[in-house]
Amino acid sequence: FYILWKFAQYARQLPGDLIECGVFRGGTAVLLARTLRESGKALWLFDSFEGLSESSESKGDFYRKGDFNETSLESVSELLRPFSQGIKLRKGWIPASFMGLEHLKLSFAHVDVDIFDPSLACCDFIYPRLVSGGVMIFDDYGYPACRGERNAVDQFFFDKDQPVIVLPTGQAVVIKS
Repeated sequence: FYILWKFAQYARQLPGDLIECGVFRGGTAVLLARTLRESGKALWLFDSFEGLSESSESKGDFYRKGDFNETSLESVSELLRPFSQGIKLRKGWIPASFMGLEHLKLSFAHVDVDIFDPSLACCDFIYPRLVSGGVMIFDDYGYPACRGERNAVDQFFFDKDQPVIVLPTGQAVVIKS
């Protein structure tokens, strides 16, 4: 939480909105919403609210379709009601839920989708929209159960000039130059 909080504070000074992919029950979304209070920035939140999408063991995925389904759009909406100004909840599967948002400019992204395909789709969508100095945080990069996320991040950034900085918290950070 500390890493997310500090980078969200930093991102407040940059142009662009914030995005979180993989909301689950909304705990980190509340942290981000509190940090953004009165900033004028939008917080875009993406989740199926039905658990994980189809996974692939051959790509390093441990979790299976439907895991983490103990949530709902209604419960997260209620949790975020005190922060409703600037909150943009998008229910659906990644990358389909990104449709129509090609215009976004982003200063911060928290990616917590655990498996390969949606992690790669997040990189494909978010990174080109990230402003200079913008931050992408991959929540479970260093966790063995989320090897698919790590594989997707490594594949995406393999030919980029941006290093993937691995943190002792299990997270990884990319700061766009």
